[in-house]
Amino acid sequence: MGRRPEHLLAVVLLTVCLISCAKKQALEDDFIQPITSEERENVWEAIAELKEKIREDYKNADLHRELAVKYRLAGTPESRLRSMTEIEKAIELNPRDPRNYIEKGLTLRARQFYGDAAACFEHATKLSPKSFEAWYQLGSMEQTEYLKMMCFPEHLRKAIRHYQKAYRLDRKHEELLIRLGFLHLFRKMFRTGKKYADKALIYYPENVRAHLLLGTIHIYLKEFDKAREAYQTAFGIMSTDEIGAYEDIAILLSPDDRELYQSSTDEVKLKWNKRFWAENDPTPATEINERLLEHYKRVFLAQELLTNNRLGLRGDRTDRGKAIISYGLPHKKAYDLGGGQVGPWLVWHYDLPNFSFNLFFHDEFLNGDFHIPITDRSYGERTVSLMNNIPQSYEYPVKYFPLPIKVETAQLRGSEERTRLEFSLAIPDTSIKQTRGDWQLHLTFFDPDWTRLSHDFFPFESDTLKTISRLGERFLVSNFWFEVLPRPLGSTCIIEVRNEDLKRKGTWRQFFEISDLHGRSLKLSSIKLTLADANGGCTDILDPMPVYPNGSTLCLAYQIYNLRRNENNQARYRLTYTIKNPQESPEDKKGIRRTFAYIWRGIKGGTEEESPYITSTLEQSINESVADDRLQIDISKLEQGRYELVLTVEDQVSGQVASENRIFLITGQWE
Repeated sequence: MGRRPEHLLAVVLLTVCLISCAKKQALEDDFIQPITSEERENVWEAIAELKEKIREDYKNADLHRELAVKYRLAGTPESRLRSMTEIEKAIELNPRDPRNYIEKGLTLRARQFYGDAAACFEHATKLSPKSFEAWYQLGSMEQTEYLKMMCFPEHLRKAIRHYQKAYRLDRKHEELLIRLGFLHLFRKMFRTGKKYADKALIYYPENVRAHLLLGTIHIYLKEFDKAREAYQTAFGIMSTDEIGAYEDIAILLSPDDRELYQSSTDEVKLKWNKRFWAENDPTPATEINERLLEHYKRVFLAQELLTNNRLGLRGDRTDRGKAIISYGLPHKKAYDLGGGQVGPWLVWHYDLPNFSFNLFFHDEFLNGDFHIPITDRSYGERTVSLMNNIPQSYEYPVKYFPLPIKVETAQLRGSEERTRLEFSLAIPDTSIKQTRGDWQLHLTFFDPDWTRLSHDFFPFESDTLKTISRLGERFLVSNFWFEVLPRPLGSTCIIEVRNEDLKRKGTWRQFFEISDLHGRSLKLSSIKLTLADANGGCTDILDPMPVYPNGSTLCLAYQIYNLRRNENNQARYRLTYTIKNPQESPEDKKGIRRTFAYIWRGIKGGTEEESPYITSTLEQSINESVADDRLQIDISKLEQGRYELVLTVEDQVSGQVASENRIFLITGQWE
């Protein structure tokens, strides 16, 4: 082949006239007036009738113009030549009618003679400056030129300029309003684009593209709640097939998962989608999934930018469309003519947070379809490899600084068959020394199928929180609770803490079962390791960071439910607690143990042989079926390390046994 595009990153400020192999079909843009399906089906009959009328009135310019339209509608090479002959005759008979030049321009454009077509439209504007169709067609041609490569903004500016002249003549034209809104988006004039989208929806509330455009503009404006509403409205109007393009996540998956996804049933795909979007939600504890909205935006852009009806191409299925859906619009674009020997090239450059790369696209068939190179295997294979191995990318549009948070949970019996979930959250006070603005704490639960079960919001102010010391640092503690029905199949809990003024955000997530602590059998609540008070006693506050210095006392609380009472109306139970250094197991890498491993990575404890065990048993008698106990355990002799506290309760009346455990750490001294 000819010259390779090694220098493609230098944008070539040249244009090229491309020969198109477009399908021989008539499109809506080829005509001033909409063409009905009946007219398309009976076009040759209409041509025959017009020819008869012209024989009787040969000097009627309007009849020749109408015949030119019908010939163009027929869509064959011969009929388009005859169309040109007839429109030339109309111009000869009436050279002052701008409609004749507009029709000639449309015929030339349909035959791919763009320069001559533009000259006809411009002549029509000189004959009649108030010719809406002439200005509209000039804008349409400039828009088409811009969208070919999206490299030359002058075409974009000219398209808007021509469209605005058309807008002054018809402020309610449906397609014009959408195009003006869309093109202003690319000039980063989002408020102006929104104005046109809003106006389109005033006059045409059922226009799907107007709703999708409005949603896309709201994303650029970071108005995610409004974007979601606009997209949902659009989906309510769209057909199942149309919505399918927005629901399909195949391109976002790895090649192996993609193949499996595409061969799955609709039900499996739905579950896969739920899990994918939940796992890729940048704000998982809130109702709005910004990454999902970004996906809708990218699909819409791919459709609008790259759909080519003449070639039968749907934008999201083109190679460039897939790149847009995976990585967004490129950060830089470069264009190369191809040395005059081969078709032109495009290079899209992406700067991702941890990686930069180029994707190559080639119009090797000279029809305007820039696809991954086929004949040039080097660039083609490189581009395919990059798109298969670089995962989909998204960067949250609001820059937040990371906020480390630590969370502990406990489950106790709640009211009305519910379980009470207690949470304790710790934030380093060095992260929030500035106290301006309120803090937002979002708590949400998903079921195993990633359906959102609940969403709760707990605002708080940092200067109202309790302060604790751990590992030589100070932390602020927030406690909260709520009640929920038991879920033995498990739930994923996600907590997000955010401060909009400070732009700080932290996220914690955990999967666990929500226990049923009601019923009749013996039940034991979670072990609550609690904070000590200033006088050496214990509080009821769940400790969010169960890590203690040498010489400490362990505070804990727990509740026992459904104790049986004997003939004397007394409940008797035996409590045994054991503290040991647990062996490493595969389960240690899951759940709460994984959390501790992450938080306290680098802390080295004693070996199992060196670590002592603490075991004690006590018996209690009470007059109730529920016991609410507190304990203080001397752990001053424990060496540094990771320990497991196991609490076992035996109901001495029924003989039933229940057990719970909790992990904590012992470290060296700190101030």
